[in-house]
Amino acid sequence: MQCHQLAQRPRLSGCNGTRSIHATARNALGLQRPRTRADLACRTLLRAAAEEPSSGQDAAAPAPAPAAAPAALAAAAPPAPKAEPLGVLKAAAPVDRLRYQGLLLFDHFDADGDGQLSSMELKAFFTYAARKLMWSPGLSEVLRAVEAEAMASIGGGACSRERFLQLVRDQVRAVSQSPDYQRNDMRPDDAARLRVQTGLTAAEVCGAKWVFTLLDFDADGKLQLADLQRAAGVESYYYESQLADADDDEDGAIVFEEFLVSYARPKPVWKNLAIMVANAMAIFLLFQSPLDLMIKCVLVGALFLRPQIVSRPVSAIYDAIAALIGGTRARAGLAQGGGGGGGGAARPAVWRAA
Repeated sequence: MQCHQLAQRPRLSGCNGTRSIHATARNALGLQRPRTRADLACRTLLRAAAEEPSSGQDAAAPAPAPAAAPAALAAAAPPAPKAEPLGVLKAAAPVDRLRYQGLLLFDHFDADGDGQLSSMELKAFFTYAARKLMWSPGLSEVLRAVEAEAMASIGGGACSRERFLQLVRDQVRAVSQSPDYQRNDMRPDDAARLRVQTGLTAAEVCGAKWVFTLLDFDADGKLQLADLQRAAGVESYYYESQLADADDDEDGAIVFEEFLVSYARPKPVWKNLAIMVANAMAIFLLFQSPLDLMIKCVLVGALFLRPQIVSRPVSAIYDAIAALIGGTRARAGLAQGGGGGGGGAARPAVWRAA
């Protein structure tokens, strides 16, 4: 009854009327303590009406998602991969001698100097490389396979510098591992001698020879040092540290054997061991000799000051024996690969000048 009276009561004006309306609203909403049973009953009716679901469109509306749903979805999502601190360094291309050589090739074929090779410029590089191997149809097939893969990867667009460097690596690897190139590019005795002098394998020597052939743009068998100085940045370190002093005759150009100096490895372990044993035996024989003690000490001191007195002849003997063994193995491999046993005619070797 009191609720009905409150609803039918006329609107009051002034401060007293406003204060009375505010008090009634607070009483109905439960913001102040009810004073009578009628107030309590009115508040109960209002709460029941507020808890009933609304009819019509509001009743058909879906219930709002709980606030904890986004947090649950975030917890169920897989964690983002953590960035590795050294990931940038591991993803970077290696800065080695082949990168230096590949940049020289890239700059030569980048005619417009825009920092990338168009499809025509890349085609010119493959044509140039194919002409270097016209004497070997098998190797031409190897180059065509590398070319097809490269052209498919760029899809007719431009080839970036890094993509070209990877292409050069693939090409050098394919050519150096080809049996035709290892067998026919140079004489077996020359190949064996170079392997002994540098400590490289047959594939590594052939890879260096193929790079030298690509860099020899005028096909005169020499590389001009002025052309090798064109690399800039970190890659120029390989010219300064490996090739700058390789010109023994100081004619401004290097031949393949001088170029191979940058590929040379330290002396083999057995060679160093032979030199150490020879030095120890020389000192032992000096102390066992019937010479005066003072003379023995002077001779031993001379060996320490000038170890090449012993190491040079030992190295020469070791190189001669290793060259003899390597040449024998190379000839045996050539005979086995070229002739074969079944009575077939041996294929003549086509030797290229080293």
